[in-house]
Amino acid sequence: MIQSVVLNLPERINWRLDMKKAIIILAPLFEEIEAITPIDLLRRAEIDLTVASIYETEVKSARNLKIIADTRLAEVKQDIFDIVIIPGGKGAWTIAEDSFACKFILEHNKNSKIIAAICAAPAIVLGKSCKILDGKHFTCFTGLENEVPAGIYTGKKVEIDGNIITGSAPSAAFAFSLAIIDKVLGTEKANQIKKSTLYDQL
Repeated sequence: MIQSVVLNLPERINWRLDMKKAIIILAPLFEEIEAITPIDLLRRAEIDLTVASIYETEVKSARNLKIIADTRLAEVKQDIFDIVIIPGGKGAWTIAEDSFACKFILEHNKNSKIIAAICAAPAIVLGKSCKILDGKHFTCFTGLENEVPAGIYTGKKVEIDGNIITGSAPSAAFAFSLAIIDKVLGTEKANQIKKSTLYDQL
């Protein structure tokens, strides 16, 4: 049975001019926890996050969860975001093969915006397709590091090198999301989110 989740709730955030803007790019068969966790935590941190699909706004995940995205990536092609997030799963290969998605990521990287990818996405999207991990420290799902021979694989749960944040696997989704918040809004805000979710009590 396919479940549906609508994430584009109009009341999700009271928008302010000084709010940081993030976008998460979804493709069919994305890994659920790697998408939902940053969506949840970044919105808790009052980051104006847009969920964008590379195809239709209804996107089916790896385990048949249907997400209704806020928009299609093509509809925000002129916008500049402070953070670009790419989850893993088989959807990462689809994003890697999409020339517009890669161009969008490269443009944001050129402007020193935060590029955050987790699981398969660091190796397949950022490394193999977009070629932005050369000489960079990164982590990814074990075994895929060979796709980025010019990168510096660390195997950490979360790795940060300049404007690039990478996560290793679904189990790293929470720490990965907190690292994004810490990088953009500071440690105090990240600690607030940790406290409100009882992160340090687990």
